[in-house]
Order: sequence, then structure tokens, then C-alpha cells
Amino acid sequence: MGTSGKSAGVIYFNHGRKHTVRLAVSMASLRRFHPGAITILDTGASEGVVDRLAADRNILAKVQTIPFEVRRRNSCYCAKASLWRYSPYDTTLFLDADTVVARPVDELFSLAPNYPTLPILTQFSGWTTHGNLVASRIRKWVNKKVTSPTEDIQEMAKQALHCKLPAVNTGVMAWIEPQSWGGRWEEITHAGWRTPFTDELAMQLLITEIPHILLDDRYNCSPIYGAHKREAVIWHMHGNKQCRPEALPIWWPLYEDCLRENIGGIREWSPAGDKRLRAYLDQLNQPVSEG
Repeated sequence: MGTSGKSAGVIYFNHGRKHTVRLAVSMASLRRFHPGAITILDTGASEGVVDRLAADRNILAKVQTIPFEVRRRNSCYCAKASLWRYSPYDTTLFLDADTVVARPVDELFSLAPNYPTLPILTQFSGWTTHGNLVASRIRKWVNKKVTSPTEDIQEMAKQALHCKLPAVNTGVMAWIEPQSWGGRWEEITHAGWRTPFTDELAMQLLITEIPHILLDDRYNCSPIYGAHKREAVIWHMHGNKQCRPEALPIWWPLYEDCLRENIGGIREWSPAGDKRLRAYLDQLNQPVSEG
């Protein structure tokens, strides 16, 4: 990757079919505001669904197959911390598949060149490392003695617990030159592979030591816990929240648009592996495909 920022684009990550409906919705929402490049970093396990989505005239994205290491736990979380290695762009905006873009994302692209060597991260709601949930997740790394040959993970975890740091969420990130921090993020993430949300917790620990830019949750806004819901640029339906009452007014109309346009042949395979969506459709007594 270069430093000129001449190429800029959005990347997504996909493995299998669990999140393909959410991916379709996210890309469709993104296309309302971003006519530029999109690449799906895919593991090749979607049975052709990702290729159909990418080729749809409403999306027109590229698909890039990347290596994928299957672990006993949290394989996708571990893979996420390596995506910086595969971005085809000089300036990269990463979006989780369960995001919904509500406003232009140009500011993220224009901000990155001002801080080319720093990760541009996003805060989760107004949460901090002193909150019960975030602190309990970090303590697991201390209690389970997650270690690395190159990183003092225990000390970083203790610092994160000692200092009242904003809680980060890695569902939305941007970067230009990740070489100075990407390898460290990857190493810490892989060290914690036994714990859920390992990529997110690894970044939470890493920011105790590295310079970074942290944006508020307008750029990564939870429909449940968001602190800036009225100003949300990017919504994040984290943890299967897309069918919660707070999220449905945001996510469901876009899903219906995808069905109406039959983006990527979605009517043939939705809800695919999305168990939460399947349960909600069953609740509504709506037909579901066998996909």
C-alpha cells in the first residue's frame, strides 16, 4: 500500500453465508452515498452468493479471495485483525457487514490523509473501560493470562483497566499506512483467540500504547446504546441487533429494498445463514427461502 492516497475505497470481510444478507443491506446503503470503489475480502465459502452480490448492477463491487485460518474459536475475529494486509487501496475504510450507512462517509476518507500512520478508530456509545461490561471482558485477558512473545499484554490490560479510556469498536475503521500498528494488533488479537471479540479487545489494549485518532459514535452508532443517534453517519447493528425494535426502522426498509430489487438474487437465498433474521421472519409468518 502506498502513502499518496491516490486510491481510496471501502472494504468488507465475509466468511460463509451467515452475514450475507446484512452485507447486501450494508452495501446497498453505502451505494446511496459512495459511488467509489468497494472490495469484499472473502474466504470463498459463500457458495457464490458474494460474487452475485458484487456483480449486481446496484452494487458493482470487487471480490478478493483471502486466506482464512480456521481455529477452534473466534476464527473470524482473528481474521479481521489481518485485513489491513489485503486492502487494495491506499486509503481504506473498513465497514462491518452489519453496518448501515445513513450519511456521506467522505469525512472519513478526507481525514485519513491528515494522519497517514495512525489508525482512525470509533468509540462505542459513551462506554469506557471502567464500565462493567468492557472491564469484565478485559479482566478475562488478565485472569486467563493471555500472553504473547512480543507484547506485554498483561501490562496493557492493567493500563486499560486503570485508565478510564473510551471503549473502541472495530466495526468501522480507516487507515492509510497500517504497518506501524497493524502487526501489533494482529499479534495481540491472535494471542487472545480463545476469548470472544478478540480483535476489538486487542485494539482496546493497543491504544494504551500507540497514537491514534478516535471519533465519536456518530460513525459507529448502536441503535440500542448510541450516544449520537440523531447525528448517526454509520449505524452498527452489532450482535444481531438488526431485528430489535430500536433497529428495525433503520434496517428493515433497506432489507425490503434489497428484496424488491432482488440484489444479488437475494430472494432466492435470504435469510441464508442468518438465524436471527430467520427467526424474525418465522415470527412474522413470512416465507423464507431454503437458501
